[in-house]
Amino acid sequence: MSASQPADDNHRCYSDGDYFSFSTHQRRGMALRTLTAAELEQLQAAETLLQQAEKIKDSRSTLAGLFTFGRRRLFLKRHNARNFYHRLRRKFQTPRPLRNLAVTLRLNAIGIPAPQILLAMRTFRHSLPEQDYLITEALPSPLTAAEQFELLWDRDAAAIDALAALAARIHAAGVFHGDLKLPNVICRMTGDQLCFGLFDFDGSQLYGKALAAPERRLDLARLAASWRVLARQTGAEPEAVSVADCFAEAYRRHASLSLAGPELNARVTYLSERVRKH
Repeated sequence: MSASQPADDNHRCYSDGDYFSFSTHQRRGMALRTLTAAELEQLQAAETLLQQAEKIKDSRSTLAGLFTFGRRRLFLKRHNARNFYHRLRRKFQTPRPLRNLAVTLRLNAIGIPAPQILLAMRTFRHSLPEQDYLITEALPSPLTAAEQFELLWDRDAAAIDALAALAARIHAAGVFHGDLKLPNVICRMTGDQLCFGLFDFDGSQLYGKALAAPERRLDLARLAASWRVLARQTGAEPEAVSVADCFAEAYRRHASLSLAGPELNARVTYLSERVRKH
């Protein structure tokens, strides 16, 4: 069996590109083609890996952790099926891990970094969906734009311009992130240039054409609101309208589309004040 060949109990539906599909009575999903049969078998035991992992999130909807796999550090998330009715509803929905994979591949195609996905899988019990699992590479800290906000704050005009350019690029490619905030933006310095990527695509949607203005505005408002929230933590008190205008103007330069106005202002105000109250 070659290094990239899946385990014998996984039936390929196709193997074009970097991923192949597998399907049995108990599990279905997509896996990175370069995984060996032994590695695939280990990763498919996702629940065991998760129970042994270093937990970083435990909520009603998800359980996530970090674990070591060979020489790599990996991230594993389980989307919880809370009850029978939740499992029944999932039967008619695309698994979130597969949505994550689809968005990641779309972003890769336009040159925007996102964590590499090794496995996107749904398990089944009594013919109904049980749990959804996503396994990706774990990127080293500091990872996010939120963690490095002081770096962005020192370069505020350039940072806002680069963030708006990121939003304009994904929107032109038909990607609605759904939770486009600085804690979900990967931030790296290359020389003196800020470079951004994205992760956490649980709320994302893909479209066959560039996004319409309402979806663009929702993403941009969340991005601007997260900037305002983090700016306040530095001791600054930027007005919501001022932050919204800065992001809207930068976005207009890159997308040739103006999202400025009362709708954006109101959304930025609402999101940033809601976070402050909590």
